[in-house]
Amino acid sequence: MARNCNAPRNRRQNNQGSPGPSVRRTNNRSGKRKRKSLYLGSNTLNNEAGLYVELFINGIPAKFLIDTGATVSLVSDTLFEKLKSRDRPSVRQVTQEIIAANGESLKIIGKALFSLKLGSFHTVIEGVIAGLSVEGILGLDFLQTNGCKVDLGNKVMERDNQHIPLLLQGKLGVYRVAVKDKVSIAPRSEVVIQGEVLNYDSAVQVTGIIEPSEEFLDRGKALVGKSSENLGHGQKDKVTELLLEFKHLFAVSDSDLGQTNIVKHRIDTGAARPIKQPPRRTPIGGQDDDLELDIRQLQETDKDLQTVIGWLTTGSKPSYSQTGKHSYVVKSLWSQWNVMKVQDGILFREDPETNLKQVVIPMKERRKILEFAHDNKTAAHLGIKKTLVRIKEKFYWPGVRGDTWSYIAGCSICNKRKKPIPKRKAPMQVKESGYPMERIAMDILGELQQVKRQQIYLSYK
Repeated sequence: MARNCNAPRNRRQNNQGSPGPSVRRTNNRSGKRKRKSLYLGSNTLNNEAGLYVELFINGIPAKFLIDTGATVSLVSDTLFEKLKSRDRPSVRQVTQEIIAANGESLKIIGKALFSLKLGSFHTVIEGVIAGLSVEGILGLDFLQTNGCKVDLGNKVMERDNQHIPLLLQGKLGVYRVAVKDKVSIAPRSEVVIQGEVLNYDSAVQVTGIIEPSEEFLDRGKALVGKSSENLGHGQKDKVTELLLEFKHLFAVSDSDLGQTNIVKHRIDTGAARPIKQPPRRTPIGGQDDDLELDIRQLQETDKDLQTVIGWLTTGSKPSYSQTGKHSYVVKSLWSQWNVMKVQDGILFREDPETNLKQVVIPMKERRKILEFAHDNKTAAHLGIKKTLVRIKEKFYWPGVRGDTWSYIAGCSICNKRKKPIPKRKAPMQVKESGYPMERIAMDILGELQQVKRQQIYLSYK
């Protein structure tokens, strides 16, 4: 019995003369059944602040914590040991694992039937005996079975017109949390670290995640805190006033980028051709649900589109040789002369297949169209074909198909949840020859180390 008992050794020595309950191991070592897990809303490994109810359990007065986040009712092993041997119920095995709010598993002794008395209300509950710092927990099973309602405002528990008073115990408030070790956190990331709760009964170790607070950033506390670490009290006040006065000049996040016209510069690339880059996407937090574009103003600021609009307005189509000095966009729109139209100063393209009017989008606004058609909350990250159809319902630009393919191929969310876009390969074919030596295949390997014959390549025929 002593070998199989789960109670601590000092408790077994103190109760050697009294017959104890029949306690069996709760560990399932057969490996055939997977143990189920039950979760508690409270952290039962530390003293919890909350509502308690005074009751009698098997004739002994006790205080139980009311916890609607606990799926089962629990009785502490300490309270169970206080019961007289004749009042102790028989303990049955528990195959379930009970996990507290902090993620740790509780030490389970077993489960048994207990007699409870709350005021004039008597009932019998099935409670799990576990290692708790409180005397017990009345969980959701007890509250739901007995039709109990908790009134937090009046601090009472109602049942059948009976009002059972509740006690608010434990320390409530806001406490300072200090990081135990010096930690470096990379930009745009979060880490799980160890810390301590200060100004409490004792330094309690906790585990938490560091993340930015929007309220902290909006009030400018982060900006002031970084700039006044080594300053005196009067200097801090002056710096705080200065920074808060001009806080609109500082970027709050990576997506909060401004512009200035104080300094202008040009990069002379000479005769080098521009390199086409795939459009970059805006973070989800900086996206807008609605797409608002001033098409007329955008086309007026685009040099290529103004060239095409001028040709269409005058009705004079230039020859192909006259388009040689213009960009790829101008040449592509010139080749579609019959479907290009100008209406109210806006350049359109009439789709020959659907007869839809498509607004021609300038270069700098194409990324916004791709984000709206693919990354928007209502876009659902569709595939290439469906996204392209959605874009071409209203918009067009030369190379829209290739830009859509490149943008979706670089979407991190799609790459995580969908299969990669397959690359087409030319099928292998057998080449037939009509006579000997008509076709010769040769493999060349090199450069190798030079040999005596001054040869550095190997060929295979």
